Amino acid sequence: MKPGFTLIELLAVIAIVGILASILVVVTGQVKQSAAKMDALNSMRNIGVATQLYVNDNDGFLPGPAFGLQTPRYRSDSSNLSRHLWAYLDASEPTSELIEIDGVVDRYRQNVGHTTAWIRCDSNVLMQNGKRLDPFGYPGASPETDPKRAEVQKLMNIYNPAKEMMLEDADQTNTWSGAGWYGTLPEQPMYDSRLRLFFDGHVEAVNI
Repeated sequence: MKPGFTLIELLAVIAIVGILASILVVVTGQVKQSAAKMDALNSMRNIGVATQLYVNDNDGFLPGPAFGLQTPRYRSDSSNLSRHLWAYLDASEPTSELIEIDGVVDRYRQNVGHTTAWIRCDSNVLMQNGKRLDPFGYPGASPETDPKRAEVQKLMNIYNPAKEMMLEDADQTNTWSGAGWYGTLPEQPMYDSRLRLFFDGHVEAVNI
């Protein structure tokens, strides 16, 4: 008759199983976050495609004017990209009620209690004429007081669309603290990198 496990052997087996389980949990978490990161990049890529379609239908002009902090929510009176791009993102026509574009919502962010949001480019985008402007324009900006942000620009006027950032995912390190959604943003970048969409439509995860 074979002898049974000793207490020491049993404890050793339990310890090994515990270590393997903890490794599995860590690996599973990393896989989930990696998949979520790819989904977020794909959502940004969809916004890039929608922007290009909008440009094609609007004599080359970019959507705008638009505020700096962007979310996938809009109404008929919203000054954001979602209101301009809804038709190209398979969303509903704007009304007085708040609508969310499901196809570009970062579910991973929202599942951990953070709002899906992006920061759009500022007024330092280099144009073909050598000036640095805000290509989307800014609501209420006038040529007299804020000439860099007064007018929506054409995409073709951007000097190097492949190097000029259009959007990046928002967190509390790159967002104005007075912004309406600031308190619902993560304190640091969600994916240990900054996700960015460029004006030529490509996306990148930039280490910071």
